[in-house]
Amino acid sequence: MAVYVGIDVHKHYCQAVLMTERGQITHELRFDNTSEGASDLIDLAKSVDPNIKAVAEPSANFWIRIYDKLEQEGVEVKLSNPLRTKAIAEARIKTDRIDAKTLAYIIRGDLVAESYVPTRKNRERRALIRYRASLIHMRVDIKNRIHALLDKHELTHTYTDLFDKQGLE
Repeated sequence: MAVYVGIDVHKHYCQAVLMTERGQITHELRFDNTSEGASDLIDLAKSVDPNIKAVAEPSANFWIRIYDKLEQEGVEVKLSNPLRTKAIAEARIKTDRIDAKTLAYIIRGDLVAESYVPTRKNRERRALIRYRASLIHMRVDIKNRIHALLDKHELTHTYTDLFDKQGLE
């Protein structure tokens, strides 16, 4: 036996549906997109059945907190690819409750079009690289603004690089 959990993830909240193997919906709930909210969901799901299988439909990077908490608690969790999950993408009526219910049916039938989820270590590395790249971009932008300001006021310099040791002095 197992309980199947469909989770529609948003920035501040998530909508979830808990479903039995027979397709009976036991709970529909909305909870905060926090570790505490995920813990409450896990506790509720374990009260139905300790074997939990979950699928989350992501929204930007808001899924990471929920995914990590579920994985940490030993829940078999998958991340649905929203573009490849046609049942949700092509629905005429799109609400969070309907999306969560559809996700529960999809995980129950083992029909999830999964998205690749890098390991936590690789996600942290990628975040660090993105942050470093943004700092470099900011540095280049500031240097270009300084050059533009000097050009605007017709100020010249004799240095090969205005930002090397001599130019900065």
